[in-house]
Amino acid sequence: EDRWLWGLSNYDAPIASNWLAQNKAPIFLHYYVADTHKALRDREFRKKVLGDNADLDYINHLVSDEDIEQTYYDRVAFVDKQLGLIIDQLKLKDLYDDSLIIITTDHGEAMGEHGSFGHGLVNQMHQGVIHSPLIMKAPNHNFAHQIDALVSSIDIFPTIIDMFNINVEYGKKQRPIGKSLVPLMRGDISHSHHEYIYVESRWPAEKDRSIAYVDNTGMKLIYGKTGIRELYNLNDDPNEETNLYPVSYNPFTRLLTRYLFSSIYDGLKIVVKSRGIRGYGSLSRAIYDLIKAITNYAKVKCMKDENSKEDCIRAEKLVSSVTDIEKQIRMNLSL
Repeated sequence: EDRWLWGLSNYDAPIASNWLAQNKAPIFLHYYVADTHKALRDREFRKKVLGDNADLDYINHLVSDEDIEQTYYDRVAFVDKQLGLIIDQLKLKDLYDDSLIIITTDHGEAMGEHGSFGHGLVNQMHQGVIHSPLIMKAPNHNFAHQIDALVSSIDIFPTIIDMFNINVEYGKKQRPIGKSLVPLMRGDISHSHHEYIYVESRWPAEKDRSIAYVDNTGMKLIYGKTGIRELYNLNDDPNEETNLYPVSYNPFTRLLTRYLFSSIYDGLKIVVKSRGIRGYGSLSRAIYDLIKAITNYAKVKCMKDENSKEDCIRAEKLVSSVTDIEKQIRMNLSL
């Protein structure tokens, strides 16, 4: 009964709380609750759910849906308690009202959907993993509403500097990514945000890389080097149960055309030349791989008898445009 192994957050939260007590504003605190990666070892919460042997990372034994659900609630309750310690200290120091508080994660978690648990693998690009929570409490404002716009983790930094009017100078080969969420938080529904969101996974191996693309019409594409090809309409199919990729030509080309011929290529010339920025080279290669797939797909579809003349013309234009971009990428990446 006394051999409980406490997670790191049981120690980190009090340390962070003490740090807040000892420092004056302005302050910046990044607090990471790492223990949510495992079924929890905290006596207060774990004994309420599955007992001593709960671990859903590897399914070597049968577990019920109720077990999975209770483990999820276990983690949520634990995080709530740890964050509560931080917020209590902010209120005690009379800093809460003036603080911008952001609660988010670097990814979601698969809880059995699509036959997998955890996160990070190249075949785990469904909404349970890539749709992350994002909750913000603005300083001295009551923006109590839910934002339905398509936003991304890359928007957090621009939001912080916008909220506090911080001036950031960028170098010649740098450019800001992401967009401030402040207009959306203020209820400016006319504010135009992202047309699409791009997500990439390269674990456990670079050669098995996969990407996911979601646009603001609710269409989502998953494309993987291992052969993953999935297309979903999230408006009609939020659980991603009906793969439209094999049968949907027009939505597919519309989706990818928007992806290729919006701001991606404009930024690609900067991206491929900025080799000092970690990860950008693989991003460019992923785009290159995707372009090849689009070209081949369009060619095959155009040759089929059931396609109309208009579809063939559209496909030929797509192939021509993609070929030009392919040449530019090959030149910049020395492929």
